[in-house]
Amino acid sequence: MEGKATTVKDIATGVVGADQAVKFSAVATTPAMLVYSSKSSGSCLWGVFVKDPAADYGTMIVSYGDKATTDADGGAGACPDVSTSGLLDGVVPGDVLEITAKTDAYAPSSCTGAAPQVQIVIFQDQKSCAMTKTGSGAAPAPVKVTDLAGIKAGKGDFQGLLVEINDVTAEDWPDAGAVGPYGKIKLSGSGLEIHDSFYYKAKGAPQFCSAQHFNKITGIVHLDYCDWVIQPLDPTTDFDPPSPQCAQ
Repeated sequence: MEGKATTVKDIATGVVGADQAVKFSAVATTPAMLVYSSKSSGSCLWGVFVKDPAADYGTMIVSYGDKATTDADGGAGACPDVSTSGLLDGVVPGDVLEITAKTDAYAPSSCTGAAPQVQIVIFQDQKSCAMTKTGSGAAPAPVKVTDLAGIKAGKGDFQGLLVEINDVTAEDWPDAGAVGPYGKIKLSGSGLEIHDSFYYKAKGAPQFCSAQHFNKITGIVHLDYCDWVIQPLDPTTDFDPPSPQCAQ
């Protein structure tokens, strides 16, 4: 497949529309990770987040891997590893990648009003050659963002970008303190939520005190179901103060 030469910035800002074959260079900001799996169908969607090498714009590259194994009860079990997808196994932040794939704009059909997630989808019949590593360097630093409303609205400037926000306070959930259902943290004054989908299975939900104040939170701007949120990769290193930190 031949893709039109472009940049992450042009994809993120809509210069390149959906369903276009593209070819571009990017720097990985995360390892490859399982971003979605279905217990009913067994689908396993893998993703890696990347940044424009020359500008503060990001996006997500996704590829389906082999379906999950089948449990003894007939349901979907564990997903095979990332090597069954079109993403390179062993990608680390700082790797320079060349990607040939197509653009897409996705939002769950049940969502109304949610800004679609601009993403890059690897063609299933060309998984073996869609992504190559051309170099490596320092991991990109998170981009400091003050426009929390823009993140919450799914503004293209922030989608898929590794960001850092500063000096924010958690809003208490009814009868639940700072951490609500499914490990969600809602920030006071903005309603922007911090989710834990990228680390929950390995490390569990975060733990924070009532009305917790954060010096900073780092994570990926991501569409989680119908909400644009920040998804940290680790409950310790991506929060200041880290979880758990309640005074004894």
